[in-house]
Amino acid sequence: MKIRLRFDKQHLFIGFRIRSTDVYSKAKYFNGIIDTGFSGFVMMPQDQFSGLGLFPKSITTVRTADGKYHDAWTDKCKIYIGRTPFIGPAMALPDVSYTLYGMELLEKADAILMLDFKKGILELSN
Repeated sequence: MKIRLRFDKQHLFIGFRIRSTDVYSKAKYFNGIIDTGFSGFVMMPQDQFSGLGLFPKSITTVRTADGKYHDAWTDKCKIYIGRTPFIGPAMALPDVSYTLYGMELLEKADAILMLDFKKGILELSN
């Protein structure tokens, strides 16, 4: 499966559809960064988290890239890669400015990433 992406000199931006695990929720499209240094499933700003109908079912302490510890809201969500849904924990912090897709998502998808910088295409295969 080929997915278009956008990149600047520091980040690869990719869009996936995300929804809560509630049967009646609708998926929304979010651009985010594939962050291989993030071990979690997905991290997002609190307003996106709430906008998806996610609720803080628990709070977990996370360490961000700057070495500081923060309390993050968590709830289960579905992320669609193509038509295939993957379920995992969404985390939210108030001061996060980007959605981050982490290694737990890539591992669940059993994804192999191939990047063509010239064409701006990221290919996910398994």
